[in-house]
Amino acid sequence: MIKSHRRSFKILRLAVDLALVVAVYAALYWGASAGINPLRLDITWHPDYQFRLPAFLALAWAFSFLASGAYEHDTRRVSLARASLTVAKVAALALAVVVLGLFVFKIQHLSRKALVAYMALCWVALSLSKWAERWSLQALRRLGFNTLSVVLVGEGDELARAVALYDGRPEWGYRVAGALGLDHATPKALGPRPLGTLAELEEVLRTRIVDEVVYAAPAARAEALRRTLEGAGLAGVTVRVMLEPAFGPAATLERLGDDMTLVARLDRRDPYLLMVKEAFDRVAAALALLLLSPLLLLVAAGVLLSSGWPVLFAQKRAGLNGRVFFLFKFRTMVAGARQMQHQLKAANEMDGPVFKVKDDPRITALGRFLRRSTLDELPQFFNVLKGEMSLVGPRPLANYEARQVPHWARRRYSVKPGLTCYWQVMGRNRLTFEEWMRLDLRYIDEWSLGLDLKLLLKTVPALLFSRGAY
Repeated sequence: MIKSHRRSFKILRLAVDLALVVAVYAALYWGASAGINPLRLDITWHPDYQFRLPAFLALAWAFSFLASGAYEHDTRRVSLARASLTVAKVAALALAVVVLGLFVFKIQHLSRKALVAYMALCWVALSLSKWAERWSLQALRRLGFNTLSVVLVGEGDELARAVALYDGRPEWGYRVAGALGLDHATPKALGPRPLGTLAELEEVLRTRIVDEVVYAAPAARAEALRRTLEGAGLAGVTVRVMLEPAFGPAATLERLGDDMTLVARLDRRDPYLLMVKEAFDRVAAALALLLLSPLLLLVAAGVLLSSGWPVLFAQKRAGLNGRVFFLFKFRTMVAGARQMQHQLKAANEMDGPVFKVKDDPRITALGRFLRRSTLDELPQFFNVLKGEMSLVGPRPLANYEARQVPHWARRRYSVKPGLTCYWQVMGRNRLTFEEWMRLDLRYIDEWSLGLDLKLLLKTVPALLFSRGAY
């Protein structure tokens, strides 16, 4: 069965992948030594590379495959796009390991262009291999080979959904042996496979071949779940719990001390891509501060000469998961502006908890220019450099405003706030507060590195034309 052979299958997959990357090396370099060089790479053939270099490459690939967790997911249940992305991550890690090894061992005959071409060919070959592996294994499963016998336990819509899921995906290798209701007979919708009720689970496990018990019932039936876990556990049978749709596929079990906890992470963004985003934010912020330092000094001098000290305004804002941080801006208002706000409450032009007045009398002459040009926001690159903000993300609200955000919009705090987002490029203060919040949630749901780049590019004309800024 799959469970008993899972470790052996991982070893087999690693062996096949290593054989493939070595084969690509052999085809590329040994072919070049024979004068076959269709890619026209500048390859300096060296006899020591017949065994030493391919062995080193195989070790680098093996380390990268295992370190990246490439074999933790069943190939049959992973999309081809995600499989190719996983291979790309492994190839990037392998390239880094190889480059480090070339430096440490002082290998000088290997062309950089040839190394990049080799890695690219390996990515293509491995991606095709994953497609072939997925197709062949799914075909074998559909034919009934290497399947797991499953008994479903539950009631209501949850049980019906589980039956439809398992029956609809035969390539996953599960064969539904039958179903048990909780306190009453299994619904007729299960056809000829009802096995009785949960009270008969022990008898079913004793008299039938069962590899997994799947629990699918409303969350309120905690006692039934306990009985299922106890009954299957005594028989040494794996239990899989079908979660309600609200948990989504991001829910996992994690150990906390001696207890197991169910963790539902609604943020389904790829952690590797988030690392790229974080690194890009820090590097870009550092470069921006370096390149814009003359402008920053000029604006600071202007604020100091026009309205005195302090040059910067620091305000408490709500960040990731509600963490409070001080957001930096060039000061654009007169001293004591916060205490004067209650006098202008009737003139507020924004709905919701946000306070905005187009012709706010508290704003200085220079401050009005800085706001319209968004130059007052430049010090927030320091917030990005500190890791409190991102280049792209929902605009941070003042702490007292954040406490009044409706519950349905609080998911905006599940990501770092940013310098720009949909709100910044789609009207800013011309939008209603609800439109603003919904755009923030849209950004979270649609997030990708490409979307961040798109919003950064769109921010430039939005700032130049001062769309909705005051």
